[in-house]
Amino acid sequence: MKTILESTLTPPKHITEVEKRSEKDDALFVELTAVLKKYNALNRFGITLLHRHFDISQDECLLEETDVENRKQNIQPISANLLRDEKITETSWRLGDGFVAPATFCVGRTTRKRLALRAALDKQGSDV
Repeated sequence: MKTILESTLTPPKHITEVEKRSEKDDALFVELTAVLKKYNALNRFGITLLHRHFDISQDECLLEETDVENRKQNIQPISANLLRDEKITETSWRLGDGFVAPATFCVGRTTRKRLALRAALDKQGSDV
């Protein structure tokens, strides 16, 4: 699985250093909306502010998990190897010049339970 870290893109700025959306971005948003509309994708894709809160290593990716009952979402780094054989959905991407890199992934509940078990077993094996 190719991740954003395998690209040649400059890592995003820390959230405290990133330039926030402002009126000068309005024309950009109008054009992006037009492109999404042209491809009938307004209800499928959106725009996000690229930023980071911490560094992740080359062998990690960001996994999005949702606790539906408690209405909470969590995004955390996980070993990309743990997702290798799982049914995953890419949920955000970073675009570069001729490059599209998945930035976050999401898994279903059954997969989440298997991932937790596999991570626990991997940790147990490394503690021996």
